[in-house]
Amino acid sequence: MITNEQLLEKYLTFIGDLAKNTRYHRQQAILQYFSFLGDTNFLETTRINFAAFAKFKLEEKTDDGKSKCTRSSIKLYLLYVYFLYQFAYEEKLYPKDDLKLIKQKFSRFKVERGEQKKALDLEQVQLLLENCKNPTFKMATWTLLNFGLRLSELINLKLSDIDLTKKELLVRQSKAYRSRIILILPSQIEPIKQWLRFRKTFLPLDSQDDSFLILKKTEACPSGRWLQGLYLDISRILGFRVHAHRLRRTYASTMYFYHKMDIDVISYYLGHVNIQTTIIYLGISVKQKHERYLERMGDKAIYEAI
Repeated sequence: MITNEQLLEKYLTFIGDLAKNTRYHRQQAILQYFSFLGDTNFLETTRINFAAFAKFKLEEKTDDGKSKCTRSSIKLYLLYVYFLYQFAYEEKLYPKDDLKLIKQKFSRFKVERGEQKKALDLEQVQLLLENCKNPTFKMATWTLLNFGLRLSELINLKLSDIDLTKKELLVRQSKAYRSRIILILPSQIEPIKQWLRFRKTFLPLDSQDDSFLILKKTEACPSGRWLQGLYLDISRILGFRVHAHRLRRTYASTMYFYHKMDIDVISYYLGHVNIQTTIIYLGISVKQKHERYLERMGDKAIYEAI
């Protein structure tokens, strides 16, 4: 019977040739996993509940009360643990049936997967904006909801990319290495001006056009990790999952279902190269397709009978 310590020693030797960063993160995940197990015998770990480990990681807090882990990082933790089980099987440290059990647990573990893929409804959007107390966080959220940007595009957005005279917002080369121009609606201009006025109270705009739109009071550009951490915190308050990519889906769904915008227009504004990606974003079911078809066609025939 192999112990946790023996397995850990074998596994750390096995991953010793990996890149330094990759090796470090795998080590951290496994060490924390064994810490969670305590003195449990290795053979009993095949019965571990992945959801329990993930819940443990979610509830971990820093000294100032903030969450240590995002949900995406928890998925990585579980993946690294799965790699450990795979290694143990290949080294004949436990039988194939046990690997199958672990694989089933891993494949079934999803962190609100279905919910995350759905857009927020109008009531949820209102609750979200009302509970964004940090002004920088609130402006970032408002911008994501109004322009459908990727998180990286939001963070890299500069003052020079916003032309309130022409009412245009330039999204520079992003995921598909293509720039695109998004029109700014008249009703969107005032919130941007209000943010710039507020921003000027703690950060002079003399830094001109090379300055980022979304800046913290420390004059630092908010990182994706910082924003996603705040979304994780506010998710606990609201009772539903919020993250930057879900807001992008919400933008797309609102454009399509409420404003009846054509899919090709939505695809351009999202910066998609393939319109099929946009269709997946919208999550249009067959039932909804039938409903829209009947809504447009009624009881008319496409061509009259001869």
